[in-house]
Amino acid sequence: MPTQFDLSLFAAIHGFAAETLAPFEIGAADWLVALVPLVLAALWICGRDGDRRAGITATLAAGLALAVSGLVSFLVFEPRPFMIGLAANVLDHAADSSFPSDHVAVMAAVTASLAFAGRFRVAWILAVASGLVGVSRIALGVHFPTDIVAGASIGICASAFLRSASLRPFVAFVVRVAETLSARTGLDRVLPPDVTPGSSRKDRPIRRNMP
Repeated sequence: MPTQFDLSLFAAIHGFAAETLAPFEIGAADWLVALVPLVLAALWICGRDGDRRAGITATLAAGLALAVSGLVSFLVFEPRPFMIGLAANVLDHAADSSFPSDHVAVMAAVTASLAFAGRFRVAWILAVASGLVGVSRIALGVHFPTDIVAGASIGICASAFLRSASLRPFVAFVVRVAETLSARTGLDRVLPPDVTPGSSRKDRPIRRNMP
């Protein structure tokens, strides 16, 4: 059952955000997570300055975070706010365990991975989106604040784990496999003509205006 801290903070966020974010919270709670595959696809298609490796690492971190989150949810059952009468089930969500938040775990894993890889602009965008998703899902009675914090913690830990030296060969192998599949399926044809998969800006020819 939720702690008194969870109940108090939930009441504050639910009472404030339910009015302030009413026009946006359903879309934020359900659809902002779609930024994750869009960002990862963009990183792969751009294929420059290590973006592909960063994207693959972020994808693996998201998968690991989702697996850990699912395992914790299976082992530790916590009712969702709408299940104990604290809110309406606006999202028509299944009455399963609230702890932790899968959405936030995945988004935090990708955000942290891109931040670790130096993609700070994209990471900031995803960080803001993750915060909006967390607040919206609390406001809509799907999660308690602790669920959001736990999900974010799982995501960050998953991304940090995948940056360990012992896993670098595995990540490099996955990148090679993905690039092979990308080439065979013709996806690399959408790349700019002066960009080859995995190349960096310093490797590209410098175009100068001819007199």
